[in-house]
Amino acid sequence: SLINTDITGTECDWSAVFTFNVTNGCNEVTCQVTYTGVGDEAMAWDQIDLPQDETVECDEVPSPAILTVTTSTGSIPVEYSEERTDGSCEYNYILTRTWSASGNCGGTLTHTQVITVQDVTAPVLTGILPQGETGMNLCFADIPEGPDADEIKVLFTDNCGEVLVTKSGTPQGNNGGWSVTYVYDIIDECGNAADPVSITYTGG
Repeated sequence: SLINTDITGTECDWSAVFTFNVTNGCNEVTCQVTYTGVGDEAMAWDQIDLPQDETVECDEVPSPAILTVTTSTGSIPVEYSEERTDGSCEYNYILTRTWSASGNCGGTLTHTQVITVQDVTAPVLTGILPQGETGMNLCFADIPEGPDADEIKVLFTDNCGEVLVTKSGTPQGNNGGWSVTYVYDIIDECGNAADPVSITYTGG
C-alpha cells in the first residue's frame, strides 16, 4: 500500500517519490519508486497576425505593436527593442523592431520586424506664386530683384523635412531693352525636387 508521496521541484524540473509498504503475510518490506521530469513549456504569441516587414513613407511610420505571450505555465512579460540604421538622409533609414520573451523553463520566443522608411515625396506648392511682368518702363539699373528664396520657400510644404530653395538668374540687356528670369529650385532634405519656379521680368 502507498504510505507516502513526496513531490518536489517546479513545473520545469521536478521529482516524485512514492513510498510503498509491501507484505506477503509473513514479511513486510518498504520500497520507494522515484520519477523525475523536465517540464515541456509550450509558448505562443497571443496575436495571430504578427507585424510584418514593410516599406513606408517617412510620415507614415507605424507605432510599435503590443505583443503578448502565453505559456502552458501562464503569461510571461515581453521585452521590446528598436534599432535605427541611418540611410542616405535624415528621413531614409531602417527600423529593426524586436519582441522577445523568456519562458519559466528556459525557452525563448522572438519576433523581428524590419521597417524601411523612405522620403520619396517632393515639396508641394501650398501658396500662390508671384507673377513676373513684361513691358516695364524701367531702366536697367531698376530691374526688379524678384522674390527672395525665403519668400518662395514659405509657399511650399514637405511631408517630413525642411524645404530648401536656391535662387538664380542674372539680368541681361541695357536701358533700351532688358530681361531677367529668376529660377527657384525647390528640394527637400532628401533631395526630392519639385518643379522649378520661373519668374520673368522684361522692359526698357
